[in-house]
Amino acid sequence: MREANPTDALLQAVRHALAIPVKEIAEKMGVGRSTVNDLEVSEQNRTISMWSLARMAQAMGYKVVFGVVPVNCKTLEKLTEERLWRKVLGTGTWCCVPEIRVHSLGRNTSSACS
Repeated sequence: MREANPTDALLQAVRHALAIPVKEIAEKMGVGRSTVNDLEVSEQNRTISMWSLARMAQAMGYKVVFGVVPVNCKTLEKLTEERLWRKVLGTGTWCCVPEIRVHSLGRNTSSACS
């Protein structure tokens, strides 16, 4: 079963919100209307390429911003620490990593998910 994706149909949602006709986007992209419809469907199916996503967004006056974030809301510092402990302890499991609090000097270590 596929995980819910909050960006499913984002291109279509933006197009509808801005009331941009498919014909206008197709003309700006230099493609037929059916291609724009196909791109919207491929986005919903998670098969659209980043290049196509960016082209269509640009045709609507937008840009694509891509990011990679941890799914468990841990900071990069925490994930690095856990990985180091797994290496030190010789375990590949997450359950055996000791919970250690490290105080950083002058840095905010709070998570965005707290």
